[in-house]
Amino acid sequence: MDGFMAQFFTDGISYDWTALLLRWTVGFALLPFGIRKVRDTSGADKFHAVLVFSPKISFYLAMTIETLASICMILGFCTRFAAIPGICNMAIATKVSLGPSFTSPALPFLLGFISILISGPGKFSLDWLFF
Repeated sequence: MDGFMAQFFTDGISYDWTALLLRWTVGFALLPFGIRKVRDTSGADKFHAVLVFSPKISFYLAMTIETLASICMILGFCTRFAAIPGICNMAIATKVSLGPSFTSPALPFLLGFISILISGPGKFSLDWLFF
């Protein structure tokens, strides 16, 4: 192979672009779920009670975490700090929605937040700019 193709297959994509893609994937995919909860709070009474919290408090916690953590991931602001409540929220959502085949719609978000916590925000983030 010559030139561009050889460099593409041997060098790969830089870490900063990969971190940006991971943050945006998790942020933009999770944000509609948070916004849906913000716009329609009628499901708060039917939400699962988690730990010592009532269903309504659990709903509002999930709504806040899904919305704010998504925005933080998209902007790259307090990324690792925002990943921690995201991991807790998605771990609980995975436990609640785990099916008989051990699949859950929350599992990819859980793995994404864990990856972001480990890898960090990258250069293309507000964290890099401010801190």
